[in-house]
Amino acid sequence: MSGLVLANVMLGLPYVVISVLARLQSFDPAQETVARSLGMNRLRSFFFVTLPQIKSSVVAGGNFAYISAMDETIVALFTSGGQYQPLTRRT
Repeated sequence: MSGLVLANVMLGLPYVVISVLARLQSFDPAQETVARSLGMNRLRSFFFVTLPQIKSSVVAGGNFAYISAMDETIVALFTSGGQYQPLTRRT
């Protein structure tokens, strides 16, 4: 099971990284700096300032990764075995 999960993560990770990096190019880091100067720590400023602005690209990258994972029958055939069979192998 861990091999199948790792293979799907490695195949889907570029979709998420590319979509998030494209959105971060238009992100203004001064907004996070202002939030931190007003008393927020790094984690809270990320969740309340940065993440709402890049949320659409994270969701889009996740959708692309999900669609590619459903399409990768070859990876599922070679990495799965035993009692763990992905949906694409059962059909």
